[in-house]
Amino acid sequence: MGAFFTKKMKLGEIFINGEEYNHIVNARRLREGDEVIFIDGKGNKGYGSIKEINFKRKSLKVEIKKIEREKELPEIWLAQSVIKRMDFIIEKATELGVKGIFPIITRYTSFIPERKVERWKRISLSACKQSCRAKLPYIENPVFFEDFLKKSEKFRLKLIADIDGEYRLREIFSNEQDKLPLVVCIGPEGGFKREEINKAKEYGFIPFTLGKKILRGETASIVSLGIIFEFIGEN
Repeated sequence: MGAFFTKKMKLGEIFINGEEYNHIVNARRLREGDEVIFIDGKGNKGYGSIKEINFKRKSLKVEIKKIEREKELPEIWLAQSVIKRMDFIIEKATELGVKGIFPIITRYTSFIPERKVERWKRISLSACKQSCRAKLPYIENPVFFEDFLKKSEKFRLKLIADIDGEYRLREIFSNEQDKLPLVVCIGPEGGFKREEINKAKEYGFIPFTLGKKILRGETASIVSLGIIFEFIGEN
């Protein structure tokens, strides 16, 4: 069914207007008595029903009957070289359940993003609503690749995509060692320069390969995250 967003999650009556009113009443065509789910972006999910719609004031009254705290997702981060289809990656990475996203600028990055972070946050919120995810992922400001490497010390497992990588993901995840928090780094269409791969290895990154097919950046990201979540699970 999807969810709607409110900053004021609480039991009892809440009032909704603006964009969410339009989404509920005009786009979804819900009416009084219909059940709804709300998220607050902080991990809370509220279940209730529409009590009253004021078409003149373009507002509605919702009664929240139950609030649940969403289970914490595994701490998996995506470090993604900024590409033209970055909006798509933000959307799908959010749906999959990443903890956060580092947009990075590499040697082969085709453009420098300007004033994009707020747009990406809006896309991420929309993806949370669509997938009923209650907590928004962190979306960091774009940074140059080497600056990102310097900030990566908090991660226990650090992976970087490389068509000539030594390992497949199934080999890396074959043992029972704790691997969280984890970050996976994906390059642009042309991949990373060899110097970037070598620099990442100096910071403890493990190069992995998805095979010899040359994948688009967005394909590599979604495939990598899907495999990682399959191995890690959501426990």
